Amino acid sequence: MSTKISRLVLGDKEIICSMVPNDNCNTEWKFALTNSMIHPTIHWFHFILRHPGSHCMCAILQAQYHHLRLCMHNECFTCDKYQCTKPSGPGHSLLPDQDITGVPWEEVAVDLIGPWPASTSHGMVEFFVLTCIDTTTNLVEIA
Repeated sequence: MSTKISRLVLGDKEIICSMVPNDNCNTEWKFALTNSMIHPTIHWFHFILRHPGSHCMCAILQAQYHHLRLCMHNECFTCDKYQCTKPSGPGHSLLPDQDITGVPWEEVAVDLIGPWPASTSHGMVEFFVLTCIDTTTNLVEIA
């Protein structure tokens, strides 16, 4: 199967997506990571997912992103904070990889909060805030 590349322009930003044709048209599109984006993406997910194991991390990244050497870059990633706090010598036992059961933005928690009073040049107004929280990464969007 051949990979198709699509470019989408949103305002002044260009998004590059890749597609490997398969039977399920809802899950075949992925964000294509450029070489300059791969290390910041791995670092961000590693931090947000609280130091998951490399196998879990690779599976999560491959669910949403495409890069020919994604797993290789993930395997080469080292966390300086973890390495500095790691005790020297043999450990007492091996810990299992952290189980991540979800995919980012697969499940969200949505809440409408308010009313909140605010003072403007036209007087007092009340407004509401819509919050969306990704339950896998705890990333918050507020509108």
